[in-house]
Amino acid sequence: MKGRGNGLLRLPYLYFLSFIVSVLSGALTPLIPVIGYRMGASGYEIGAIGSAGALLYIFLTLLSGSLSEKIGRKAMLLTSFISLACSTTIYAYSIIPLHLIFGRLLEGLSYSTFWPSLEALLTESHKSEARSITRLFTISWSSGMVLGALLYDTLLNIPRFTLFATLTVFSLVLCLATVVIVEEEAPLKIVHENIFKEFLNAIKNLKMAWTLSFSYAFVQALVFNFYPVLLDALAKPERWTSVMLSTMLMARTLSFGLLAHMFVKNIAGAVLGLFLSAMGGVLIQFTDSFLLILLGGFFLGTGAGLLYSTAFYKAISSSRLRGVYTGIFESTIGLGYFTGPLIGGVLVEINPLHPYSFISLYSLFLIVLVLSSNIHKRSPNPRRS
Repeated sequence: MKGRGNGLLRLPYLYFLSFIVSVLSGALTPLIPVIGYRMGASGYEIGAIGSAGALLYIFLTLLSGSLSEKIGRKAMLLTSFISLACSTTIYAYSIIPLHLIFGRLLEGLSYSTFWPSLEALLTESHKSEARSITRLFTISWSSGMVLGALLYDTLLNIPRFTLFATLTVFSLVLCLATVVIVEEEAPLKIVHENIFKEFLNAIKNLKMAWTLSFSYAFVQALVFNFYPVLLDALAKPERWTSVMLSTMLMARTLSFGLLAHMFVKNIAGAVLGLFLSAMGGVLIQFTDSFLLILLGGFFLGTGAGLLYSTAFYKAISSSRLRGVYTGIFESTIGLGYFTGPLIGGVLVEINPLHPYSFISLYSLFLIVLVLSSNIHKRSPNPRRS
């Protein structure tokens, strides 16, 4: 039974939401730590600003993905936009780093209720197979992140109250538009035991997919939370940050469109993605060379696209209860976004370049882990011989 809404507009509107929320995320992720730095935040406080929203994201995506199976995806989208409006209101009035941390918590609540429900709605709206959905969805949100990164230096120079008051109003407009446009099937009548059983099966059977989605977010969190601060501290032009981040995100988008669909079903995508991440972590340490920074950003973005696509494909092609799987997928991403700033906050106090060396070492370690796991799966079981 359909709910009220405009069926013809629903699918384009869902892709629009994917794009526009990513624009906001792509701009706010580097912007808020720099605002905190200019308020006098320490490296630990910048790490806390980066991790605050991700901490909620880890747990709430698990809950919201399963909850959307019971109360519907639309209700979760409305919760998301109201939370986003509250977070931008806090940013408008913040005067100390602690205020920004509270804002990030609400921003994390917004994203954690948004992405699992949107991903489930998209897969339920498409007739095509999971690989096609993966390609269209990833291009929509990644292109939004590109635009958000390009807007970083422009937004940084807008009066803070004006910027965030405008974003608050815009979030409420999205809320009203969702009420009018989005329709969905009636929520499934599922007993809690079935959801819990599906959750346990997902954790057990897709461990490598969840490792890749975690790694995708972990690397991105280190770069987005600390690299803009590093360039700002070195008095590099603000345009360097915008161009580097947008190059990284454009490379990720190109990876989604041109490479990911060829690799999502096999191990090659994971290995190549991790190798490119390792190379990117080395190159962005050459902070006096704009060209090497851009090349490093390109490698990091391409690698991120391959890691994300491989994990997402496995998540949405695994079960009828897609909310459970997309919830776990987004939760592992939240864990990566939470862990990255915490580790980065410790490393940056030792040396500002250590987070990017860590990216390289971590990625190379995972390549060994992925290859050894694949060899183990292909080895004959002696008990069956």
